[in-house]
Amino acid sequence: AQVAKVANNVGVLLEDHNRSDDAQSAYRQARLVDPRNISALLNLHNLTRREKRPEFAAVDQELKDLIKKSPPKYSLWSLATVFGYVRSPEYFAGRGWAWAMSGKPNLGIFELQRAVRLSGGHSQAQQALGSLFLSQQRTGESEQTFRDLLVKNPENRVAILGLARVALLKRNFEAAEGYLARLEELKSDAGVIAQYRAMMAAQRGDNAGALKLLQKLVTDYPDRTQIWAALAAVALDLNDTKALDAARFFFGTATV
Repeated sequence: AQVAKVANNVGVLLEDHNRSDDAQSAYRQARLVDPRNISALLNLHNLTRREKRPEFAAVDQELKDLIKKSPPKYSLWSLATVFGYVRSPEYFAGRGWAWAMSGKPNLGIFELQRAVRLSGGHSQAQQALGSLFLSQQRTGESEQTFRDLLVKNPENRVAILGLARVALLKRNFEAAEGYLARLEELKSDAGVIAQYRAMMAAQRGDNAGALKLLQKLVTDYPDRTQIWAALAAVALDLNDTKALDAARFFFGTATV
């Protein structure tokens, strides 16, 4: 079983390097060594379907027969552990977030890029990639990723907000306001838009104006942790003990 798992993983690596003929041979070898290796069958199915290979009909029937005999009981994660990687956008996107959350964002970016390539530019994977680029201050790559999303869907709210965040990081306040105004037109979350306007005021040096906006926001949205965190940061800069005490009270009692 271990030899089959290795053969399957070699197939995934070969596909990543555009050697699909060799990858197909590796997946078939994995199936010969261990006919139970579902990962190799799924990878073979994906490859032959995507490239419209003549073997697809037979592989498709083989997969259908397997599902009929034994309904799927493995998740993509457990399949990877038992039989080897499944070359699937969902799998790589999941791995990407797992790496990012474990403090290894560069590995997360690598896996999400694989997910985007495999999915043909699936919006959710691209949105996640753009946000991860931004969290690493890779503003150029983040901006390009969000712009690519807008080409496909000019009303993609996640992409528009992402571009507003990039503009704020670049201190391009006019562009940031333009994106926020566009989100208003699309009837996006008013609280999120107002929060970013408060952040923009703070970046411009108008901490008093930012605090005023944030105090209204915590009244309108009393359970939003991000707004309270922004209020605490601005209040600290202003040495506003009353506002700071309110934030301390929230974080002392809120369930985060």
